[in-house]
Amino acid sequence: MKLKKWYFILGAVLALVIVAIILCFTAFSLKTVSIDYRTSHPNISQMVSDKEIIEGGKFKKGKPVFFQNKKQYSKNIENFNPYIKVINIETIFPSKMVVHIAERQEVFAVKGKIKIDETEEECFYICDEQLRVLRIDIEVNDNVENEDVKEDNIENNDIENDNIENIKKDKRYNISTKDNPILIDNQISKQYKEGDYIKEIRKPSIYDALFENNRHLGEQQSLIEKLKLTKEYDKQLKKDIGVTELKLFSGQTFKIFNDNYSMKYKAKLLIDVFGQIYDFVGKEYKLGEKTEDNKKYEIYVKLTKEYLSNCEIIISNYYNYNADFGVSNYKDCFFKFDIDESNAEEKGLEIIKKEI
Repeated sequence: MKLKKWYFILGAVLALVIVAIILCFTAFSLKTVSIDYRTSHPNISQMVSDKEIIEGGKFKKGKPVFFQNKKQYSKNIENFNPYIKVINIETIFPSKMVVHIAERQEVFAVKGKIKIDETEEECFYICDEQLRVLRIDIEVNDNVENEDVKEDNIENNDIENDNIENIKKDKRYNISTKDNPILIDNQISKQYKEGDYIKEIRKPSIYDALFENNRHLGEQQSLIEKLKLTKEYDKQLKKDIGVTELKLFSGQTFKIFNDNYSMKYKAKLLIDVFGQIYDFVGKEYKLGEKTEDNKKYEIYVKLTKEYLSNCEIIISNYYNYNADFGVSNYKDCFFKFDIDESNAEEKGLEIIKKEI
């Protein structure tokens, strides 16, 4: 009797396993995939259809939804079109998947070169905030006829054939204007294709910092003409630190030191200083102190509108700095005008001495 009982139990378990396997490959097999856009998508919609995106993902329909490789599908889709960013792939039981995607924005332009017709052409790599190349614009001279790019003369290791039509379409000037991506004024030597990440320069942190301060892409483009990423030696920290130099359309230049630390607060300080820059007209700005003929003086300059229209402003985060002018108290950040006694007169500023 006991043996029959065990046979019955094993038979029941086996039947359940068989039913589960059948359900996996029938009721729970992947049948449909759809696209859900989480952002506006003007570029994607012009380039590819939802059907083409799904085909580019190389989904394995008929395979159980439990065993689908979502990570690989996301990679396939992002490689299929550089503008697509896969947020996640959602499984909806019993047999459906929804791909949630966003369109990558054209944030930066990096000047470089590509090889066409056995010659190197100047170009702009149009990138998102992660420096992923979305498209390539060829720089042309306005007295040179805008000829088509010859597909058969482009080396495959420089530009893939699939990208030729986009380059033809986008062949135009890409000067830094308030409507174009922000120009990164750094030199690069390597050549890239759409979908590559530019790794010769570090990712600018200013975009995310300004975004955290509710300054979206359009506002940033109308504010910043170009930026440059450099390094300078910090005597206090005793190491090289990153510096982001921003040239504004309004004429001022902001240099943000130690640009991988507290950038949210430094960006807030930049916004506030810029917003009240002309409130400083006529104010006295202290340069320091000096002793002459056994007398101690405080040295000031009076700020003028002409100076403030194209001045250079430094933002940094030395903890022992006591800001006593203008805007201060920004999470260990301070700002100062890049003036000293040696260059004040060159900048058209009058030096004022006050005896202590």
